[in-house]
Amino acid sequence: MQTKPALALDGSFCVLLALLVLVLPLPWLTAAILAAAVHEIFHYLALRLTGASVYALRFGLGGAKMETSPLFPTQELLAAAAGPIGSAMLLLLGKWMPRTALCGAIHCIYNLLPLFPLDGGRVLRSGLALLKAEKVFPYTQQVTRVLLICFCVFFSAKLGIGVLLAGLLLYVINRKRK
Repeated sequence: MQTKPALALDGSFCVLLALLVLVLPLPWLTAAILAAAVHEIFHYLALRLTGASVYALRFGLGGAKMETSPLFPTQELLAAAAGPIGSAMLLLLGKWMPRTALCGAIHCIYNLLPLFPLDGGRVLRSGLALLKAEKVFPYTQQVTRVLLICFCVFFSAKLGIGVLLAGLLLYVINRKRK
């Protein structure tokens, strides 16, 4: 019998949330939280539909993480893809909830980057495992990191240094999570 998953908030997440409350207008903060909730609900539903148990949902500075029973590659692939699908489905609400639709689209695009532990990286890793090509995965990660830096350098010339700094931050965070 599945028990109710535990919910845990890391202290750094609480600080980040407090900063966002101070900086973002309430309608945008609400839209971002709603989009994130839909994303995580889709992950949860996919996990439950594939027979996995979810023990905890933890929120930290790096995002949300579900603690589950061990997953087969197919379960991992379906569960990882479900979040971005849920985020993309928010676009259907664009006429009535444009902020939430936009936040969902951004959440979807970001999470589809093929960098582990983002959803795109989990989909890639699981897909390669199903193809018995796991040895390719570290190379895909490095190529993606290099392309991300090139993308950020190119767009920083047009959009400002913030794009470059965001890309470098993502690169460093992802590098530490290998």
